Amino acid sequence: MFLDIVVFLNGTAVVIDEEELQSVLNKKEISKQDYELAYNVVKNIKEEFIDNFEHLKSFTEQINAEEILTNLKYQQDKKERVVNCVLHYRSSKNAENIEELCVCDADILAHFDNIPMIFFKSFTMGKMTLNDISMFIQGFQKDYDDLSDRTKETFKDKYENIMQAIFGENWERL
Repeated sequence: MFLDIVVFLNGTAVVIDEEELQSVLNKKEISKQDYELAYNVVKNIKEEFIDNFEHLKSFTEQINAEEILTNLKYQQDKKERVVNCVLHYRSSKNAENIEELCVCDADILAHFDNIPMIFFKSFTMGKMTLNDISMFIQGFQKDYDDLSDRTKETFKDKYENIMQAIFGENWERL
């Protein structure tokens, strides 16, 4: 319609084009019911997605994956499997089959190699604060927890070495 909601990467949202919506209502190009519907949709989007930004990202990724695969003329059964991998790649706890589990674990393991990048950005480029680093490390810990049990056991030593290198011998008490 004429009302949009913009969600920023930090999870905040802004409703835009309210003047445009009011203008078309005043010109009687839409009904009062359409006007209220637009605001109800925005309200529903905020309730469902704003407090759960990861859900919003998954929702938009699903839409993009379905569109791309349809354009590539993927068979429906294969398309569903790929889309489910996209939907469930953030945590092995959501994986429903081995493909989803592999994609999830691979995505999480890619974060293990981002540790040097964090320090490079922080100390040479001055683009990260200590709070940013702390948030990254908390995310890193959550990522490790989200690995499948099998992968977690395989990479346990690497995870512990990274944590010990960053926080020292007593990192487990953090």
